[in-house]
This record gives sequence, C-alpha cells and structure tokens, in this order.
Amino acid sequence: MRFIICMLSFSLLFAAERVPTISVLKFTDNNQGAASQSYGNVVAVMFGTHLRNETNFVVLEPGSTQKAGVLLTGEVSVVGSFIQIDAKLISSGSGEVVVAEFAQVGSQAELRTAISRLAKTIEDKYLRQWMGGLQITVLPTEGEVYLNEQFVGKSSVERPLRLDNLLEGKHVLRVLAGGYQKQEQNVQIQPRTVQNIQVSLQSLPGSLSVESEPSQATIIINGKTMGKTPYKLDTIAQGNYNIELQSENFKPFNKSVKIQSGQLSELKAVMEVIPGQLLVQSVPTAAQVFLGADFMGNTPLLLENIKPGTTNMTVKLNGYSDYKEDVQILPGKKIELNASMSRQTGKLTVVSGQHGLSVQIDGETKMSFEAPFHKQTLNAGEYKITISKPQYYDVVYLVYIKPDEEFRLETELVLKPGRISFVNTGDTPTDVFINKEYKGKASGMSLELPQGEHEIILRNWFNEKQWKIQVQADKTEEISLEEFVQNSSFSWWGAIGAVLIAIPIYFAGVK
Repeated sequence: MRFIICMLSFSLLFAAERVPTISVLKFTDNNQGAASQSYGNVVAVMFGTHLRNETNFVVLEPGSTQKAGVLLTGEVSVVGSFIQIDAKLISSGSGEVVVAEFAQVGSQAELRTAISRLAKTIEDKYLRQWMGGLQITVLPTEGEVYLNEQFVGKSSVERPLRLDNLLEGKHVLRVLAGGYQKQEQNVQIQPRTVQNIQVSLQSLPGSLSVESEPSQATIIINGKTMGKTPYKLDTIAQGNYNIELQSENFKPFNKSVKIQSGQLSELKAVMEVIPGQLLVQSVPTAAQVFLGADFMGNTPLLLENIKPGTTNMTVKLNGYSDYKEDVQILPGKKIELNASMSRQTGKLTVVSGQHGLSVQIDGETKMSFEAPFHKQTLNAGEYKITISKPQYYDVVYLVYIKPDEEFRLETELVLKPGRISFVNTGDTPTDVFINKEYKGKASGMSLELPQGEHEIILRNWFNEKQWKIQVQADKTEEISLEEFVQNSSFSWWGAIGAVLIAIPIYFAGVK
C-alpha cells in the first residue's frame, strides 16, 4: 500500500512548482570481482535509465553536475556469490549525503530489478522533505476525488480520504458525484503538513421530458400551466411534482413524478379518450344488433362506453334484409340511429295442368288463376298455401320462401266423387248392381261413384229394372224405388216364387 501511495505521489509532481534534477556519476568497483565485470559502469547506466523512466527526476548528463540539484554515485562489490550495491544521493550545493541505500542480489539477472527498486526508494526519501498531505471530506454524499486530473479515491463524511506524500506546491483538486455540481479548487501543499479540506457539493437540478398521445395536450405542473406536449424542462429542482395533462375529447391524465438531481425524468402519457354512446332503434323492433362481429343486444338498445371512431354496425331480424351502416362515434356524444328494416322477398311459382284453381296464401285474399301462377313479391318466411277448385278436394302445402330464391310448387287436384242414394225402398228386398257389380240391398243404401255414366240394375223376387244414370261430382242423386216395388207383385219372379212354394205342398199331400 505504501508503495502504491508513493507512486501516486510521484505521478503528481508535474503539477508542483519544484522540479528535482539529478546527475548520475559512475559507480566505483570496490573489489576485483566487481572490476572484472565492470559492474560500476553497468550499475550507473541502469540507474540513469530507471531514474529517467520510472521517477520524476529530471536526469542530466554526467557532465552537467553544476546544474543538478543532487548527484547519484556509489560502490559495487562482489562478495561471495552476491553483488552488493551501495548508492548515495549527494547534494550538489553542500556535498551532504542526503540519502543512502543498499541492495544485494544473488545474480546478474536480478540486478536490474534491484536498481529499479532502489531508484524509487531514493526518490521517495529525497522528496519527502517537500511533501505534505491532504485529508478530504466530501458532503452530503460520497464523491470521487481527482488530483491533477488523476483519480485518487472516494470520500464521504463517514470515510474521509487521506492523501500523503504529496509534493510541495499547487495542486488542482476536483470532486465529482452523481446528481451534484462539479467542485474544483486549487490547494497549496505545505511540507510536512496535513491539511483538512471539506468539500460541500451542491445538488444539480433535474430535467423533465413529457410526451403524450395525443400530442399538443396542455401540461399543468403543480397547478401552473406550462405549455403543450411534447414538453421539455431542462432545469427543475429536485422533488415531487404533480403533472396533469388536458386535451379535448380525452379524460384528464394525472401522475406524480419524482425529480432526481442531475437526472432526466421522462413521462410518456397515453390519454384515455372519452367514450361515446349509441342508441339503436329499429322498425320492427327486437332486431339483433352487432358491432363488428360482436352481438350487443336487441333493439331498442342503448350502448355506452363505446370507443370513439368509425364502427361497423349490423342490424339483423329473421325475414328481413340486414341493415348495415358505418357509424361515427364521437367522444362524449350520444348518436341515435333508426334502422328501417326491409322484408326479404322470394318467388313462388304454382304449376298445374288443371284450370280454374283458386289459391289462398295464409290470410291473403283468394285469387283465381289459370296455371301457371307466379307471384314475385312474396315476403320470405313460412306460408300455408291452400289450392282449391269446386268439385275437387282442397290441397294444403306448407312452404318456406327463401330470400332471393324461387319456390316451384307443382300440384294436381283430385275430383270429388258423386253420390247416389236409394229412397222409398219399401219392404221388399231389392238387390242393387252397379256396372254389373253387386253392391247390396237398396234399403238405406248410399254409394259414392266417380263422375260419369253408370249402369244400375235393381232386382227382387218379383221384378227387375235396368237403366243408365249420369253421376255429377260432389252431387247426390236420389233414386226412388216406390214404383219399382209396386210393380214387383205382377212379375214373373212372383210366379216362380209361387210354384216353388206349391211344389213342397203338393208332394206332402200325395204321401
């Protein structure tokens, strides 16, 4: 540590007023062993090199002894396996030996290292007579201490910095600390004196940078309006500050910012826009409302806290065309939108090979037409369609008309049958044949027959009748058997019946 301090001291000599000069004389070979190797010459040359390169002596040529402040000389001896060097520093004015040093090495290889060490020791001892010291205290914080532009350590109230072996003269002292102003002063070193120096650092002002999105927001610092963003304040005292930003259509922004000495405090504020409102109504009501792809509810609908800007709105209702509109939402404003829904329509085509058909669509008025029938303006949706015609069975269909599509309905009606009914049948059983097919007894009979001509045969024990009749669809033809029954008593059927009765009686009498 002592060696390091000495080196530090020597490095400061250039700033001092005193300049030591030295002339190196030849060293004497003190015995035959030294003379045989010319060690005196060798040692003198080495001393000249190391004093010039490693110390702060100004080394003069040997012939310039009158200009030198001190002279360096001595003796070299070889004793056994050791080389001994005795060096003397002599004052050129008084001839006094001011410093004497000794070194012993075991080989020539160690010689240069020993001479380098001797040169520094001699310099240290010689200059000590002009050396003083400093004790430096830095407050209120720890600071870095520089002497003559060289960093020499750190100092604080708790740990003052002590610098010894400083050469007499004027030196430049500088102290640096983060967040504080640089302090620089000249100090005069007095020989054999330690000076106490207290350095009070003054804190540096901080700086402030404020940016906002959006820009051009009004900035208010501790209640005082300062300007518009982006804003830069290069000098501001250390402390806490309340910063408020105001901008039209945006919520006020508030934040506390701590300003540090010597540091830049940055604030980047993203201001929140004031939301808008959207009232959506529709005709008809209960339609679904979408903002983008998000379902929001059914009309009538009030939407709050909507981010300002253009938004795509879609109103949907089954059976109606979608209502779409790009809506501009304004900050803090209520936008009203009325969606008039248009019914979706499709096409209905009815095809039939029959004519005179009547078509009824749900509750709409019946209309008669000759096929084909085409209606282009039918609203999309489900319908009950009834197709009818006199004397034909009605046909009912449930169809779904899709938007912008055609529904083709093909139909054929079935003709209703006619009806014949027998009345006044009397007590005589009468058989009925229609188109030569036996149908049963006439009493209480009512038959359905297809429209057209049919052959009828009536037959009982006494009589038979045959004729043709025209049957009309959906009509009842009554046939009276009153006359037919009365004529039956004189028919050959009656005679046959009497014979059949008499035969059994005859055979019974014969027996």
